[in-house]
Amino acid sequence: MSYQNIGLDNIKVEAIARAIAASKGQDWNRVTKKTHEDYMSLATSILVNDIMVKHIMSLQEVERIYSGNPAFFKFVYDNDGHLIDRSIDQLKRFGGLVSTGQPNDMEQDVPSTYRAAEVDNEMVEAANIESLHQLMYEGQIRSTYLRQLLDEKGISIEDEEGAKECAEIADKTPLDKVKKDLDPAALKIAERIAEKKTNSFRMGKYNGKTFDGIDVADGGAYITDEMAENMLKMVGAYDENVKKAFKILRDPSKVHSIRE
Repeated sequence: MSYQNIGLDNIKVEAIARAIAASKGQDWNRVTKKTHEDYMSLATSILVNDIMVKHIMSLQEVERIYSGNPAFFKFVYDNDGHLIDRSIDQLKRFGGLVSTGQPNDMEQDVPSTYRAAEVDNEMVEAANIESLHQLMYEGQIRSTYLRQLLDEKGISIEDEEGAKECAEIADKTPLDKVKKDLDPAALKIAERIAEKKTNSFRMGKYNGKTFDGIDVADGGAYITDEMAENMLKMVGAYDENVKKAFKILRDPSKVHSIRE
C-alpha cells in the first residue's frame, strides 16, 4: 500500500525518507523513481504514527495532571478476567473537569467563582453481609450452570427461545443438583468469584484478610443553589418553571401551593 502526503509538513517527510535511504547506504539524489515513491510513502506513515503516539502520550499526561494516573482507574472485567471496559471510571472523572461554559443570557450578576464542598470517603460494611453472600453465591452458581447448559446444548445466547428454556432450567433446578452437575473446575471458579464479590462489601478483618468496605460518599461533591441556578442559565435551561422552583427552594416558610 502506498501512502501520499496530504497536509503534513513535506520537509519533515522528505527528511525521514532521506534518513531511510541513508540507513540503506543509498544516495537520495540517485535512487530510482519507484524507490523514491516507496521511501516517501514509508516516511509519511512513520510521521503519522509518530503524531498518533505523541497524541496518545499527551492525553495520558493530561489525565495524570487533572484526574489521576489512568493506570489506577477502575476497569470492568468479565467472569474470565478479560478487560471489557476501561472507560467507566475515566468518563466519570472527565465529567468533573467539564467547564460550565459561558452565560448565554449575558447577565451581569453571574459570578466568576463558586463555592463547593467535597465529601470525604465514608467507609462502611454492607448490611446483612451474610445473606448478601448467599444471594451472590447462588446467583453466581446458577449463572455458571446456565452457561454450561448453553454449551452442552450448542445454543447461542442470541437464540432467545433456547436461551430462555435453559435459563428456566437453571433457575428451577435445586441448588444441590446444580452444584453436582456443574463441572468441578467451573464450580470452584464460580465460588471464588462469589466470595470475591461479597468481600468487596466487607469492612475490617475476615478470614485473615482486611477489607476496606464500601465508600458510601464515593467522592461526592455539593454545590450551592446559586451555582446550580447559574449553571442552568449558562446552558440555556433556565425557564419560568425552573425560576419558580428556586423561589420555592429559598422560601423560608417552606409552605407552597402546587398552583403557585
